[in-house]
Amino acid sequence: MSTAGAPNPTLHSFVAFDTETTGLSPVHDRIVELAAVAFRRDGSEIAVFERLVNPGIPIPPEMTKIHGISDEMVALEPALERILPEFMEFSRDAVMVAHNAPYDVSMLLVPLLGMRDRSGVVPPENLVLDTCSLAKSTFPGAPSYRLQKVAHMLGVRHEQAHRALSDVRACKEIFLKILDACGPAITLEDLVKRNGSELHFGATREMLDRLPGGARQAALLREALRTASDVLIRYQGGSKGPGPRRVTPITLQAQAGALLLVAHCHLDRSIKNFRLDHVLEI
Repeated sequence: MSTAGAPNPTLHSFVAFDTETTGLSPVHDRIVELAAVAFRRDGSEIAVFERLVNPGIPIPPEMTKIHGISDEMVALEPALERILPEFMEFSRDAVMVAHNAPYDVSMLLVPLLGMRDRSGVVPPENLVLDTCSLAKSTFPGAPSYRLQKVAHMLGVRHEQAHRALSDVRACKEIFLKILDACGPAITLEDLVKRNGSELHFGATREMLDRLPGGARQAALLREALRTASDVLIRYQGGSKGPGPRRVTPITLQAQAGALLLVAHCHLDRSIKNFRLDHVLEI
C-alpha cells in the first residue's frame, strides 16, 4: 500500500467486474454471466472479458425478467469451473472494482473455493474497492446508492442495466468520477479509508494470522475459509441473539482495526459481516 499523500503508481491498473446470477445467495445460487474491463487511470480500456455461464441449474423466471438471460441462452455455454481460471488470469495484479463488491466477490469465491482442491486454483489476494461505499463517502446525502441511481446522479450512461458488461462499464465510469472528485493526489491508502474497510478477493495471509479466539478456533475458521464449508457460530450482537447459527465463511474484511468475517448466513439467507471479536464460539 502507498504512503499517504503521494501519487500511487498502482492507481493505473484496475479491473471492474460484475456477475449476473440465478439469485442472491452465493451458496444456493449460481453465476450466469461474468464480465470485466481492465482499464487505466485515464479511463482507457486495456482489455474486455465477457462470458455467459451455464449454471447447471434452471434460471428462475423472475431472474430472467431482470437480466434477460434464459436457460436456452446458456445451455451450450461452459461451466464456471472452466471460466474462473481465465478470469483470475485476466484480473492478475490489478486493483479490482465492483458495485456492492462483497456480493460479487462472494458469488465468485464460493465456487472457486469449492473447486480449489480439484483444480489447484488459489484465490488471489487482489484488493477490491466498492463503488457503492466509495460513492457514499464521496457524494453523501443521495437518496439511493444503487448502481443505476448513482450512474444517473453522476451523468454516467448506463444503457442496459443488469447485463454484466453494461454494469461493469457503468461501475468503471462511476469509479473514475470518484477518483476525479478526490483529486490527482489520491492514493490507494486514501481510497481504502474512503471505502470504509479493506477487502481482498481472498483472505490475505496477514489477516489469517490475526484470527482471534485461540488456536483451535482459528484453525477451524482457516479450514472453513479454505473450503467455504459451513460452521456453527455463537455471536454476540445482532437481532437474532447469541444462539447458534450456521454460516458459510467466504473471506475476511478489515474495518477500523477489527477483523470481519464475510459469510453467508443460512438463517437470513444473505451475506453478512460478523465481527470476529464478537464471535463467542465456533
